[in-house]
Amino acid sequence: MGLNYPSMTTREIAEDLVAKCNEGRHQECYELYYSPDCVSVEAAEMAPGAGRESVGMEAIQAKVAQWFAMTKMHGGQVTGPFLHGDDKFSVFATMDVEMVDGPWKGMRMKADEIGVYTLKDGKIIHEEFFSPPMDMQPPQA
Repeated sequence: MGLNYPSMTTREIAEDLVAKCNEGRHQECYELYYSPDCVSVEAAEMAPGAGRESVGMEAIQAKVAQWFAMTKMHGGQVTGPFLHGDDKFSVFATMDVEMVDGPWKGMRMKADEIGVYTLKDGKIIHEEFFSPPMDMQPPQA
C-alpha cells in the first residue's frame, strides 16, 4: 500500500507526518507511511464494545471515518515530533472538537492526546494514543 520512500529517516517521516496533520492532510500519512498490517491502539473505546485496538489499514480507516462522522473539528495543532531512537517518535495533539453524533452530541471540548509511533522498514507498524483522564459521562436525557 502507498508509496515507499526507503531513504527517509524516522525523523523525516515524523516531521512530514506532523506537517501533513497540521495541514489537514492526515489521510496522506496513511497512504505514505503506514504498513498494511499496522496496529492502532486508542486510549479508550470510541464506542461501547468497540474495543481499543484496530489491526490493519481497513480497520484503522474505519475507525478514523467513524471519528470524523461523530465530530466536527473547530481547530487543533500537532506539535513535535519527539524522537526515541531510530524507530520511534511521538507527537502531541490538541483538538477543539464538537460531538455531532452519539450520546455526547452537542458537547464541545478541548482534548489533548499523545501519539507514539513505531516504525519498521520505513513504515509505521504500531501507533498508540494516550490522553489525560476524562470523566465524560453522556448527558442525561
